[in-house]
Amino acid sequence: MCKILRKTDSYGVSTIIGYALTLGICAMVLTSSVIIVSTYSNRRNESAARIEAQSLANRVVNMINEIVNLKQMMPDDAIDYQKTMETPDSLSTYNYYIEISQSKVTVKTTNGRVSESCTTYNVEDAVLGTNSIIGSINSKGVVINGGNKIKLSIAPTSIPVDMIVENA
Repeated sequence: MCKILRKTDSYGVSTIIGYALTLGICAMVLTSSVIIVSTYSNRRNESAARIEAQSLANRVVNMINEIVNLKQMMPDDAIDYQKTMETPDSLSTYNYYIEISQSKVTVKTTNGRVSESCTTYNVEDAVLGTNSIIGSINSKGVVINGGNKIKLSIAPTSIPVDMIVENA
């Protein structure tokens, strides 16, 4: 009788281990690239939101200063003016709100990552008689959500500047 000796074949095991290591390395490279790209994208979005927020704060302050300057320079019977500004729905994919106080305008995102402000250049000190020009902005300020219209108006009968916020 002839005995058949079987040799143990370990070649298949090392091939499977090689495939598993290759798959693991590919998964780590793919995961690392996704994390790097998403971090870079978030930084770019946040940077764009900061620029847009500063621009929006500057535009609101310019609108307030324009109305206040008109009110100071023109006689009361000659003024009948209003200015409306539409605010964007979002700042580079971030929801936001605008805080308007007597001393500054601040634009903040709802997640708290972006906060940009601009001073109103002491318009709280501008008075006509005993009434403040920006009478509709109380000491606590006004908060406006994004995507609304801001309307400032002055008329011959009103000494303070009226601020109206309309939903877009």
